[in-house]
Formats: sequence, structure tokens, C-alpha cells
Amino acid sequence: MVGLGIAGCVFLACLPDDRLRNTLVFDSGCLGGDLARRYGSVVANLTCEQLSNAIHAIPRWKDTRLTVLEAQDPNTCPRLSDLCKQLCELMRPLLPMTTLHSQHIASISQIPGGWVLLTAEGASYTVTKSVICTGGEPRRLDYPKPAIPLEIALDAVALDSYIRPTDRVVVFGTAHSGTLILRNLRDMGCRDIVGAYREAPPFRWVRAHTPECPCHLIGGTGCHDSEGVKQESAAIADAIVRGEWPSVRILRTEGEEFVRAVMAADYVVYATGFQRRIPVIKGLGGDVLEARHDPVTGAIAPGLWGFGLAFPGQYEKPQGGTAPDIGLPGFVAHIQACLGGLL
Repeated sequence: MVGLGIAGCVFLACLPDDRLRNTLVFDSGCLGGDLARRYGSVVANLTCEQLSNAIHAIPRWKDTRLTVLEAQDPNTCPRLSDLCKQLCELMRPLLPMTTLHSQHIASISQIPGGWVLLTAEGASYTVTKSVICTGGEPRRLDYPKPAIPLEIALDAVALDSYIRPTDRVVVFGTAHSGTLILRNLRDMGCRDIVGAYREAPPFRWVRAHTPECPCHLIGGTGCHDSEGVKQESAAIADAIVRGEWPSVRILRTEGEEFVRAVMAADYVVYATGFQRRIPVIKGLGGDVLEARHDPVTGAIAPGLWGFGLAFPGQYEKPQGGTAPDIGLPGFVAHIQACLGGLL
């Protein structure tokens, strides 16, 4: 298995002990992946209770005390560092059952009956089955302005040392990360902030419509959207739509006002999702394979599976259609649904 982020931890926890003892684990980063290394200061968009329920859905952890999450109000959203701390505690007895290598896997090549994993250092390992849980990198756009890294923009302390309150900033994306960044910029005193969105409405809320909801101010749509903002992000969107944050403008990525805002900006931030970060995958003939993923089975190729941010499952949206199921509950459900075909 490649990758010890959230999905990688979940995958290992779902394996029976006899399979763990025959599992090679490769990770050149840290336990918890990017959530631990880059985004620990970010507040989750799920409550402690929701995260605990997802963890307890894994059979080996069904009755396990979750000391880190249980120390907080079950209705509050913890920092991602707390989730990672909890997973580290849970993984402590499991990792010694595996064979762990702190190496980066550069490529995975198919051979008859299995796969060869080649590390960046040149070592190779032959396995019968391989699982990729390597996450993703923030997606970037091509605007002629310096970009603030996503992990900096999401960390209020780091952001304060990166830019000045007089700087003009355009944030691309108004979902969970984008709204948190708008809040960070406002809190540090920036007075010219733009949140840029591509498709109307600019905000979608995961909640039923109520008379107090300000969604009518953006056209009367966006409530009860399964992909929308919730918890702290929803409160930020409410304040912006009601006009309570005059330093923040919300603009669609078209028209003269948007073009002027970009040209006047000192910095941009891209909070527009992620793209896969995976090793090179080669087929039997040595040709590079496109990583086409079956979200139902988790399969990429015979004997090769993928899970997590890079290879998520899907869920049916209440308003119709499907969407990638990103997040701890979705990762748990996807891995458990696919495990029978993998083992």
C-alpha cells in the first residue's frame, strides 16, 4: 500500500490482522498525510460526533475509546490536527504488524501476476496486489499574479507573516476552503478581498431552507446542496451574503469588474479543488497507463486499486446526479464496500 494519509490509515484498519502482516506500506511523508503536514490548523467541516461515528464504523475500532475527539464537545468541529492525532493514536498498534518503508514510490509497473514498485532511490519491490492512497495537490489556474500557497492561506498565523493588510487578494473558489481563506484575510485587516466563483450561485449550503436563510439574496437557490458549505463555512457565507463583510466582494469569473479585480490584485489564492498526485503507472508492455478508476470497485487495473482523495467513491446527490465522496465517512464507506473484491 502506498500512502499513509487518512485513506491509507482507514484501508489498513479495515484489513484483518493476517493480511496486515503480509502488507508492505510505503510513505515518505508523515502519518496523517497532507492533513497533518499542511492543513492541521484548518477546522474540519464535520463535527466530532460525525467523525467519531465514521471511525467507529470500522469493525476493529467499533468500541474503541476516541480520547482526542471525546475530549471535545461532540457538536463542535475539531481542527484537522486533532483528527490526525486521533488516527495516530489508533494506528500505533497496527503499523508494527506491517512492513513499513519510508520511501517515495516513483512508479508502479505491471508484470504477469503482480506489480513492481520502484522507489525514487532505485529500490524495487514485487507484490501481487497494490493499493494507492496518495492524495492530491491543489489545482492551480494560470493568472499572471503571484499565488499564495493554499496551506499558507488556510493558516491564519502563516498568512499574517506572508502578506500585508494593504495587499489586494483574489481568492478563486468559494467552497469550504475558499470561505475560510476569505475569513482569514478579513481578520488580518485586508480591505480589498475578492471571492471569485465560476458557476452561480456563489455559495451552496448543506441545509434545509429557513426563513432566516440569506439565499434569496443570491437568487433564491443553493440550500440543501450535498456539496455545499456547512458549519463554520456556512456562517461565513451567511455574513458575506448579508453584506456584513464590506471588505469582501463576490464576483463571477467573467466581466469587466472581475478582470479589473485580477489586474489590481497583489496576490491570488487557488481554492479550486485538487488533482491526483500518483506514481507513474505502467502496463505489461511498459507503456504509461492512464489511471482510469472504477469508483464502484476501486479498481484501476487488474491487481491495482485506489482510494481516498485521488480515487474517491461516489454518492447520489439529493438534487440528482453523483459527486465524489470526499472525507472520512466517504473513505470508510468506499473502502469497506470494495474490500471484498480486493481480498
